[in-house]
Amino acid sequence: MFVRTKQVMGKGEMSMHFALMEARRVNGQPRQRIIMHLGSIKSSEIGTGLIRGFWNVVGWKLDRRDLSDDQRQRIVDRIGTVLGAQGPSQLVDDRKVAHDEQKNTLAACMRAVGVVT
Repeated sequence: MFVRTKQVMGKGEMSMHFALMEARRVNGQPRQRIIMHLGSIKSSEIGTGLIRGFWNVVGWKLDRRDLSDDQRQRIVDRIGTVLGAQGPSQLVDDRKVAHDEQKNTLAACMRAVGVVT
């Protein structure tokens, strides 16, 4: 299995499409078959919060396949390399940091107005 990346120009904006492919030989000839479309993302969405939705879709689709942890990681790494963007594990870490910051800010505000936390 491998990930095929296709760049498409549409309405003045580049988008990238990702598909999980299978390579095999039929009658001695190489053939490639799409196993699953993994998702697509516009170039303007890379580096924004919208990339989280892209990774959620990819993760959901990969969950539907019977993949080993190694296969799944290779697929995710390949997509992350092509995008030059954060992978899903980094986004989870970022989300936890943001949540902790919000929690600390709320606690400080509550202490400032005299509410005990």
